[in-house]
Amino acid sequence: EANIYLSGVGFENNGAAMCHATYNGLTAVLTPFPVMHGEGVAFGLMLQLVMEYTEAGKWDDAEWKMVVGLPTKFSQIKIDDPNDALLAKIAQAIDETPNAHKMPFDVNADKILAGLKKVREMDI
Repeated sequence: EANIYLSGVGFENNGAAMCHATYNGLTAVLTPFPVMHGEGVAFGLMLQLVMEYTEAGKWDDAEWKMVVGLPTKFSQIKIDDPNDALLAKIAQAIDETPNAHKMPFDVNADKILAGLKKVREMDI
């Protein structure tokens, strides 16, 4: 029971807020959502790390290497054309979720969009 409870409410305060906000934003724009919940949240981890690194002004190579094997490209979550207009819609939807604003830094649609564009441009 504790695991079920924590998985339902714990994500908001354990450092995975942007991961879940990303999933919520993706599913608000892309219906039906083409991949499973865990894949969407795992993809959100890419955005969260990029935003954290951008905010800190420092890239953490050791941490980044630990995420190998998770979805790192839009195509891996069945988004074949992550154009600027689509990313702007997703960024706005993410910004509208309360989870996005539980990060330890200011979050807004512009920062989210910049993060999504960085994820799109990365060749991992």
